[in-house]
Amino acid sequence: MGSHELYYYISPKISSFSSSASDDVSDGQSPVAKQFRRPLGPSSSLDPTSLLKLTSECVQPRPALTRWHTVASPHCQTTAVLGTLDAERDSDEEEPHNPPCLHGRLWFSLLYNSEAERLQVTLLKAKYLPGRGLVNAPRDPFVKVFLLPDEENFHQSRIRKRTLAPKFNETFEFNMSADDLPKKTLKLSVYDVDKRKVRHCLGHVIFPLTKGDTMTGEIVWKDLEIAPQAAAALGDVQLCLSCNPYNNRIKATICRLRHLQGLDAQDAVVYVKVQLYHGRKMIKSKRTVPQSASGQELIFDETFSFGVSGRFFDSCSFTFSVVRAGSSPMVRDLVHGQVVIGPFMYARGEQLQHWQEMLANPRNMVTRWHGLEPPKKG
Repeated sequence: MGSHELYYYISPKISSFSSSASDDVSDGQSPVAKQFRRPLGPSSSLDPTSLLKLTSECVQPRPALTRWHTVASPHCQTTAVLGTLDAERDSDEEEPHNPPCLHGRLWFSLLYNSEAERLQVTLLKAKYLPGRGLVNAPRDPFVKVFLLPDEENFHQSRIRKRTLAPKFNETFEFNMSADDLPKKTLKLSVYDVDKRKVRHCLGHVIFPLTKGDTMTGEIVWKDLEIAPQAAAALGDVQLCLSCNPYNNRIKATICRLRHLQGLDAQDAVVYVKVQLYHGRKMIKSKRTVPQSASGQELIFDETFSFGVSGRFFDSCSFTFSVVRAGSSPMVRDLVHGQVVIGPFMYARGEQLQHWQEMLANPRNMVTRWHGLEPPKKG
């Protein structure tokens, strides 16, 4: 008998073994089957383990068809979110005819209830506030609401963090009769609180309550204005302050006096007295060398040092009094005018800003002019 060759093939789907005595065993098979057909010698035995020694490409099945699905969350409402943002943006845009402002702009509304005799001041928002420093950094603004001439009683809004366009949406109420309404003036003061908890005034809005058509709740906007220093009727004094929290010292320098008014005699002699107060208690008092008040400007340039602990910087104040010396030891000295510089508990306006600027710049001399005010009685 002649020798016969044995052939086998492996299908991609089912591995099968086939033997035949003729060469036509692969007829009718697929091209893939022909690729894996291998002849075996007549003396070789059929070893199943040898059939598995194939490359990974031969035995790896074809990957199944993967269908990609788009996953949509039922909570994602893109159209609604974008519509809300657009609505807020459109409502916040200003009218094109509004002129630009320099120090910022404030929006508010007034509503007077004649039955309850109550005035409602609604503080809406502020925009275009000047930033801090040269980099125009954001601020922490808030607003104080006054009804002049009363500056002791006021309302204060909440502080908005790190913004130059704060939105307040707060309402404050004042009780007053309709007859007293035209005598009042609304004052809105915008402040900023820095990292040292020092307050800086950014500007004011002065709005007289004489117009009845503005008490219907309509929105009114006004530009912030830096309150100019009123011309002093008694004269001006130039002061220089410096604090050092490391050695617990405050230095006060009386630089000069000018435009002194109300002195009867031409040969009057004046000096400046500096008093340190803690609360209502006077701690220490010092005075300059007396000078003749005949000239238009008096130059002193005298510096006094006071020991003040750093923890008392917010509870002490300085009173600078221009005193007219008596013509003889039997004549009493008279206070011509004075200036109080200290924290918010004791001072307002330019005097308060001078104190805050001194605390914000330790070991630096801060110089400002101040108008003399009539001395307080008692």
